[in-house]
Formats: sequence, structure tokens, C-alpha cells
Amino acid sequence: MSATQQLARFAAETTPADIPPEVMARALALISDLVGSGVRAAQEADSTPSVLAMLSRLGMEGSGPCTVFGLNRRYGPAAAARAAGTTGALGCSELSACVSSKSSEWPSVPFRSAAAAGP
Repeated sequence: MSATQQLARFAAETTPADIPPEVMARALALISDLVGSGVRAAQEADSTPSVLAMLSRLGMEGSGPCTVFGLNRRYGPAAAARAAGTTGALGCSELSACVSSKSSEWPSVPFRSAAAAGP
């Protein structure tokens, strides 16, 4: 069985009752921080207007099935992943420090991009 199949089986068969309360509490704290960082970055980052202008210029702006934390718009999957990945990176002022020294506290930007860009 491949690693992907093992992970899928684990995810499908695990129930909330199987997860210790302290793990659930930590997961909630991390998810809350992730969402809060994304919302704040989308609204306050100096580069957000440039990212949104880039999406518009590339014709990636408009309606689609996906949303991005902090932006009151819908996008296609590619544009949402780009915007979510950018705001995810901006949610940490020192991305390299977050990824290397706080890897247990910060989800990776690629994971955040894919997760946040879903319909």
C-alpha cells in the first residue's frame, strides 16, 4: 500500500473520538491562526493590491467556484491558489524563519494554498 493510500485510509477511518482532546485543541489553535493570518494578510499586506492587479491583468479575476480567506471575491482554482499562496506567505513576516524554525507551528505555504483554494 502506498503512502498516499495509507494516509487516505487513516483519514477516512479516524473519527473525532479517536483524536485526543489536546490534539484537537492544538489543531483548532493552528487552524485559527492560519485563517487569521490569511485574512489579515489579504487586507493589510503591501503587496496585496499588486497580486490582485496581476490576477486581473492575466485574466484570472472573475467568477469561479473558489474563495480566498480575506477577499470578498470568487476565483477559479488557479487564481485562488495563487492568491491564497501569496497571502499565506505574507502571513509570516519572515517566511524562511517560519518554515525552518517553527515548522511545527506553521503549515507549509503549498499546503495552505491547496487547502485554501478549494470550492
